[in-house]
Amino acid sequence: EAGDPALASKYYRDVIKMNPPYEFSFNARINRASVFMAGTDNAKEIKDELRKMLKDDKNSDFKDQIYFAQGNVAFREGNVDEAIELYKLSSATSIGNTQQKTSTCLTLADIYYERQDYEMADFYYDSAAVYLTSDYPDYDEFIQKTASLSLLVENLNIIQLEVSLHKLAGLDEASRLAIIDSIISQLQLAEQLAREEEARAMQDQQYNRMALNQSQRSGYATEQGGKWYFYNQAAKGVGQPEFRMKWGTRKLEDNWRRYNKREISFEALEGAEGAADSNGVMAEKQKVLSNKSREFYLKDIPMNDSMMEISHNNIQTALHAAGGIYKNELKDFDEAIITYSDILERYPNS
Repeated sequence: EAGDPALASKYYRDVIKMNPPYEFSFNARINRASVFMAGTDNAKEIKDELRKMLKDDKNSDFKDQIYFAQGNVAFREGNVDEAIELYKLSSATSIGNTQQKTSTCLTLADIYYERQDYEMADFYYDSAAVYLTSDYPDYDEFIQKTASLSLLVENLNIIQLEVSLHKLAGLDEASRLAIIDSIISQLQLAEQLAREEEARAMQDQQYNRMALNQSQRSGYATEQGGKWYFYNQAAKGVGQPEFRMKWGTRKLEDNWRRYNKREISFEALEGAEGAADSNGVMAEKQKVLSNKSREFYLKDIPMNDSMMEISHNNIQTALHAAGGIYKNELKDFDEAIITYSDILERYPNS
């Protein structure tokens, strides 16, 4: 608290030498890494301690904290790329510790923001926002910042998509279909790998689930007694850990399983489906295409003048929006100048 990391490190080291209870020893090592200062502390000693902690079975549930501590050491030594990889490992292994998950995501987001990698910064700020509450310091500023970044990334994605579609439109049919088929193949491979990974994870969890059910089965049978599930403590004792093993810690909210949480208005859909033209003929329902079909990608390619005009208007609108966010929200005037110059170059008569 006094801003003396060297003295803090000394005291944490003294704690470790006292052979204290493991909780004290663990936290002393983690905190010592958090106050590490390059050139004033024994980096090799701290790194060796953290590596040993990773190999210790007692720390299997605390790897997220250890990776984060390793990342802090690497960052303070100036090895930012190495620190990023260690922070990512921390985030990936953090399941039940929401405080550590939030700290890790915020740290990564700040690094990417400083690097002006706004897409990655938006991703990690958004991940941290899941667990932040209104009592977080400068919460309103944080929410405004994440909203600006999300809108910026949305517009940058529009530009990237439309430019890619222009390139596809300029190819001959054979080349165009070859690229689309390649995208579909990559998507199919990624889904197959995801299914295999999920199957392995389920196998790894099977023993834990069986042990959990076995240990609590007798209590479940005696306490059930006609109670509704959520009033039955034994049933909850089985269900809650099983849920966490599969899904991790989830914020209580609608559409919790969805990556994209934009809600669908079923009333609007029903209204659209029930719409009829002046002759009383039902409007044709929009065909839902699979993202593993050629038609899914071909439908958006601007192959005529009217579609190309719409595409260019989308690019102009997105460029103007991005330039305004750089200038007014993020105060990144260099990127604002680049974006506005891009508009003048692409659309001199706009």
